[in-house]
Amino acid sequence: MTEPTLRRLLHTLVAASLASPLVFGAGCSSLPDPATFSLPSCNTGGTINLDGLMTASPLDYLELRQRSSETTFDTVAKTGTACKTATNVATCTSQLAALPTTPSFHQCIDYDCGHSLAGTAGDKVTAYLDAAAVQTLLGTINTPQEAVLTAYVAGYDLSCTDKSAGGVREALDGDGYELLVQKVTSSCAPFTVTSFHLKVSKAGVLTVLASEVKSSSGACAGRRPDGLCAPAQSACTSPVGAFLATSAHLEAASVTAFRRLRAELRTHGAPARLLRAASRAARDEVRHTRMTSRLAARYHAAFERPQCSPQRLRSLEEMATENAVEGCVRETFGALVGLYQAGAAQDPHIARAMTTIAADEVRHAALAWQVARWAQQRLSPTAQQRVASAREAAVAQLRSEVTASLDPELQQRAGLPPPSVALGLVEQLAQTLWA
Repeated sequence: MTEPTLRRLLHTLVAASLASPLVFGAGCSSLPDPATFSLPSCNTGGTINLDGLMTASPLDYLELRQRSSETTFDTVAKTGTACKTATNVATCTSQLAALPTTPSFHQCIDYDCGHSLAGTAGDKVTAYLDAAAVQTLLGTINTPQEAVLTAYVAGYDLSCTDKSAGGVREALDGDGYELLVQKVTSSCAPFTVTSFHLKVSKAGVLTVLASEVKSSSGACAGRRPDGLCAPAQSACTSPVGAFLATSAHLEAASVTAFRRLRAELRTHGAPARLLRAASRAARDEVRHTRMTSRLAARYHAAFERPQCSPQRLRSLEEMATENAVEGCVRETFGALVGLYQAGAAQDPHIARAMTTIAADEVRHAALAWQVARWAQQRLSPTAQQRVASAREAAVAQLRSEVTASLDPELQQRAGLPPPSVALGLVEQLAQTLWA
């Protein structure tokens, strides 16, 4: 799970949960019935497949790339065999890896995640960096998946599980295909998700047939290390103050958690990009600790510095298990709750702080999924199953925790989701991410 993909998923979920009833109930929808559409073809990572394309010229291989830095990228979808018919496979492979990834299409809101396509055909290696190049690649739009790719290249998001946000059908006039998609049309004050009914003609021309604001919110807690000792009970009588003091305690503990994670990743031979991300996350948590401790002080509460028992260097499976529980489950849900607080908190200081903190926590959660993917490839099948079981148990525990009663002051001033909403968010993550 890449950061931009996770960020879009969490933003969409929280925007829907914060949406005003007036938005959803304002008369009849101008969009067609999703039941008449089919879901696009997607891979297990939640990205559209490249299978089912009938390109204008035959290709041996095509991949969808997502830029992760100025010089690196991740391959998020692919079809065919790279350099299959090249006369010199080594040269072809080297040229494919060296293709540029800028300019690019399908950008993210607050992260450089530009996408591009790269393909091989015999000895020819080509990058497709913009909509015009992709349209030339596809030629006539002959299949639903080509229409899906055309919309994706134009910057629209397509759900792999919800037809109302990712549907495709043949155009009623017989010229191409129609799609139901979504797009973030405002990323700050407010954060707005708009649904679109599109048409992609056989000639590749994209037309907006209808649009409708689907949700809008004002939205433009940490990884626990093994051996963390519970803090003393706060003497503060304010529920919000006690909550913020606990949050600061956990944010400070997360500094230790990420430093340990980096050390263990390095020992187990993880790539440098994961080490850098863990170091950055630790620095983020230092800043989060300052922010939440200051918020706690506004409510006359002081946080307790975390105490963690000394820990030995753990095996890869032990590290992966903690990452699955604390990162893939709890930190991912914490990022989602943080986004919710940014839009729901009546205390403007808390809302502003959570806007910043939640953005960082989404990146930390994405790191957890990247670590999980890296570790899984190095674990035995039985170890993989044990890690998966631990993650499932963590989800079950989270379901139990979020149903506890919530003080009204925490819901109003701190913006925490009420139990029914929190449980709904857990279930949506269970269906879209933890399945």
